[in-house]
Amino acid sequence: MLICTGLLAFLPSTVAFAHANLVRSDPERGATLAQAPKSITLEFSEALDPQLSQVQLLDSHGQVIVKGPGVIDSASPTIMHLDLPKLPDGSYSAVWQTHSAADGHFANGTVSFSIGKSSASFSLLPAENTPLPTETIPALPDILIRWAGYLAAALMGGAVFFASLVWSPAYRAAPEPNPQNDQLAGRVLKRQLIISAGLLMVITVLAVVYQAGTAVSNGSQGNFWTVLIGLLNFSGNWQLWLRMLVLVSSIVFTFQLSMPGSKFPLDWLVLIPFVILAFATFSLKSHAASLNNPLAVVSDVVHLTAMSAWFGGLLPLFVLLRRSNLPPALLVPRFTRVALASVSILALTGLYNGLVQVRTLDALTTTSYGLTLIAKVAIFGVLVGLGALNFLVLTPRFRKDSPKTTRQMRISIRFELLLGIGLLATVGILTGASPSYEAVKAKQQMGVVGEYAQDGIQMRLWLAPSFTGVNEVAVDVSGLPAAAENPATQVLLRFKLLEQDLGTTQAQTTTTDYKRYLVRGSYFTLSGNWNIEAILRRPGQYDILHNFAVYIQTDPNDTNPTNPEAATVDSIASGKVLYQQNCVLCHGVSGRGDGPAGLALNPPPADLTYHTIPGVHTDGQLFYWISQGLPRTAMPQFAQTLSEQERWDLVNFIRTLARKTNK
Repeated sequence: MLICTGLLAFLPSTVAFAHANLVRSDPERGATLAQAPKSITLEFSEALDPQLSQVQLLDSHGQVIVKGPGVIDSASPTIMHLDLPKLPDGSYSAVWQTHSAADGHFANGTVSFSIGKSSASFSLLPAENTPLPTETIPALPDILIRWAGYLAAALMGGAVFFASLVWSPAYRAAPEPNPQNDQLAGRVLKRQLIISAGLLMVITVLAVVYQAGTAVSNGSQGNFWTVLIGLLNFSGNWQLWLRMLVLVSSIVFTFQLSMPGSKFPLDWLVLIPFVILAFATFSLKSHAASLNNPLAVVSDVVHLTAMSAWFGGLLPLFVLLRRSNLPPALLVPRFTRVALASVSILALTGLYNGLVQVRTLDALTTTSYGLTLIAKVAIFGVLVGLGALNFLVLTPRFRKDSPKTTRQMRISIRFELLLGIGLLATVGILTGASPSYEAVKAKQQMGVVGEYAQDGIQMRLWLAPSFTGVNEVAVDVSGLPAAAENPATQVLLRFKLLEQDLGTTQAQTTTTDYKRYLVRGSYFTLSGNWNIEAILRRPGQYDILHNFAVYIQTDPNDTNPTNPEAATVDSIASGKVLYQQNCVLCHGVSGRGDGPAGLALNPPPADLTYHTIPGVHTDGQLFYWISQGLPRTAMPQFAQTLSEQERWDLVNFIRTLARKTNK
């Protein structure tokens, strides 16, 4: 399994989203508008819970101008709108909070913009002490609630799987089955199932209460009781009601279980679908559900099922080895086979789940989610080692029916139970934290470029926005001794475009607290790969310097950018492939707007053979329309599906479709 974790850096996976994080906004973060917008539109990575998702508008003094809560688009539940009154010139911040309808997690943030000012009076960057998504973990009560929920679910499912897959065949294989053993096992297993199912019901209610309390403390409108009632009435929480129905049905059915004779295995087997349904309610409100990938949800359900069959069966095995006189040689090997199958399933599904949530080795080792996953895998590895010891050393000894071997097995099971409880604690963290890949993306969206540490000094570089134009660049410095917090300590920044020799631009930052060193200006004049050299100068010490790489995009608000891609054979060939994949259905092979799908559109697709004639439109205008679409037409936006270079390649190709004109 440890080797499998290492493969995360090299195997492909799908894009993962979890927590409803901001994808784009209108106005854009940091935008300077000539006139006030009529509304704010925020698009998020997941569907929103309208009961607990909200946005409000604040002015530069922190006063609430528009209380919200905003409106969730019924056609696109990932989009939230806030209508605005006529606003005077000034700086404003749209402060949002989301509650994901997919995985039940909270997220929050701010989109700031200004009206009628040449430059914003607010910083485009988060405050210095803003926690990063890659470093945060859920609050302790959240972890404990999740841990207790998974523990109760594991014990509930473990009772069913142990009864049907281990105890029943072992009891029937005994030379002289003792009904007292069967009755004892029935009482033990029924008690475990009823208590754990009841505990899971209590924890489910507690989780909803905690969620409502968290929403109120985060500023949700309404008091605790109105938020709680809204949560319970929200149609997106149907998984909660399904879980409660399954648990009640399981408890009721358990009282009807008949242990003696052949009816025993059939009765317990009937409960297996209930257990799997209960696990499905976890997976349908998890990171897996946020992927919109049914395979990820199925994998998560199978993972939980295998975990329950193994870990949940340890407790009844421990009890029955002590209290039952059924020969351990009949009981232990059957449990070992179930455990081996469970371990194999856990390894495969765990690898797949890790791939879709982590994706890269860097994300695995630099995020709280990834480090917790490593801890989980380490505990899992120890558990596998104990299982191998039991299988290879202790299980063969049961043929001699040695009481000493039974005692050794029970000691081993104690350690497995303790380790399993610790492993479920890591699950409580993982299911509440932002998955590695998404956390890294969210961190980048906040403006973090990278970190560097030397001699106990840490530097973190921030940049916003990552477009051509006016930018803020800051270096947060920590670890400086008090003596270095004076005007003699400086941070210099040097900017250099790597693709072209434009020279190096140097900027002197300013600071008010000797922790954040900031500069604002137009340092990125062209899109492309840039190098930012940060130099920390300390009195009486060597300079600390580090080079940060960053890719600067064309400003999406620039309607006429300069084409940075030469119309080479390779660029045109790439554009042709992209045109055939994305454009030919509407615009047709020749670009005249006569594609099979375009014939049904009103207005019809543009005739590219005219619009690409030199002098009619610039390359920048064509690029802008490809990126942002055309209002009141079926022309889609390709800014999120095609890279910047691919869009310029497309511009270079469609230029070849231009009709010939008379000179």
